[in-house]
Amino acid sequence: MLERMTPQDIANTIHAARSRVLYAGPGLHREIASALCNVARDIGQAQIDLYLDVSEQALRLGYGTIDDIEMVYEEGITVNEARGIRIGVLLMDDDGWAFNLPAMMVENVNIPSEWPNAFRLTRDQVSEIETSFGEGADSHKAVSDDVRTGAGIFIQTNPVSKKAVDRLVHKLEESPPEPFDLSRKLKVYQRWFQFVELEFKGGSMSRHRLPLPTQLKNLLANEKGVQDRLKASYKFIESGAIESEGKLRQDVDALRREYLCSIPGIGSVLLVTQKRAFEMKLESIRREVEARKAEIQRVVEQQIDEARQQLETELVPIVVRRPPKELTSRLLSDVDQSVARQYVRDSLDRGVKKVRRSVGGMELKCIYKDVTIEMINSREFQEKIAEAFPYERWDSLVDEWNAISSQDS
Repeated sequence: MLERMTPQDIANTIHAARSRVLYAGPGLHREIASALCNVARDIGQAQIDLYLDVSEQALRLGYGTIDDIEMVYEEGITVNEARGIRIGVLLMDDDGWAFNLPAMMVENVNIPSEWPNAFRLTRDQVSEIETSFGEGADSHKAVSDDVRTGAGIFIQTNPVSKKAVDRLVHKLEESPPEPFDLSRKLKVYQRWFQFVELEFKGGSMSRHRLPLPTQLKNLLANEKGVQDRLKASYKFIESGAIESEGKLRQDVDALRREYLCSIPGIGSVLLVTQKRAFEMKLESIRREVEARKAEIQRVVEQQIDEARQQLETELVPIVVRRPPKELTSRLLSDVDQSVARQYVRDSLDRGVKKVRRSVGGMELKCIYKDVTIEMINSREFQEKIAEAFPYERWDSLVDEWNAISSQDS
């Protein structure tokens, strides 16, 4: 028979025990832990068999709390390790149930529901489960640890030490789990929104200037005419020289405009419902970037060569006439045209290498980031989201949010 069992329902059932209780599950809830302690005082701690996943992972997911494990431990009830168990079993006298209590990070297990999460076991099933947990008809003998046979999986009686429990308490005190009600609310927002950082790295080659080293700039301090003539060389790529780069930038800008909503102080937001279409266009532009990279490299190299020639023509005579100390301190003879030319080329090469790296590293980067608990707790964040998407009805989001809030109150 299918049934619905909340932690309180399970606790009420345990309270009716007359001779023995076996409880197995991922964790303990307060109602169940209290019921086990109360019954243990009536029928004796030895008549309580308790199997739990006493692990940090289970507790962080919300399968009970460490306080409830400590409660039964201090009552003198032996807690046996059942690492990884994710179903629940309750044997009470001659009756039995199998059930599922979800992690509190996912769902509030105390909320009544019309949907079943448990079923009553037959007498034969109760006997088989007793054997699975090493109960036997007349003894509590342990059986092999996690040995899979044709009859199922057997779980060994393996008591958890006080030291292991204390170690878990210390870990959870150092880094407490997020409040489970907030974690559930967070999942509501994460189903709707995601933050996106979209960057066209190396995608502005036409805005690059060929940097002049400080020593060359100093030489031009009193060369006003030369400075005016060299302005075009600094900005060495002519406007429109790289047509494909401009087209790529337009495509990236269109991608941002069509799918991302920029919210001041928060970032660029993408509706999760649009993520699939966004990623299809993103990949299409990325393929185009790779296909155009060689063409852009060729144009950049051509523009670099022309800029270098013009810079050399203007700078070499100045270096011969007024050689910088950095150069003369490394020479035994005077600076001639050949030395000056090589010096200018070497100095310009540093900037040229930087420009070439930009072309080689051209890529369209996209980083996704989720909404955080700090954000959903901010009224400003909620208001800005509503302002950013004025044509969207937020009734369903608000209703789901309020439903969780009322459930947890």
